[in-house]
Amino acid sequence: MAVEVTLNTARARKELGYRPVISIEEGLAELMSMRGLQPRAAEPHSDFVHAAGTQ
Repeated sequence: MAVEVTLNTARARKELGYRPVISIEEGLAELMSMRGLQPRAAEPHSDFVHAAGTQ
């Protein structure tokens, strides 16, 4: 069973001054490498919903 999780760091950035150490792209590449996976071409996802005010 797959679970999709979306996190928003806006509050942590505003209230705590949080700044990511690596980009999401670097983090995903590292995770895939650790799991022995190869990246695949991006495919549009019909169920994808943009967060309010972002595109």
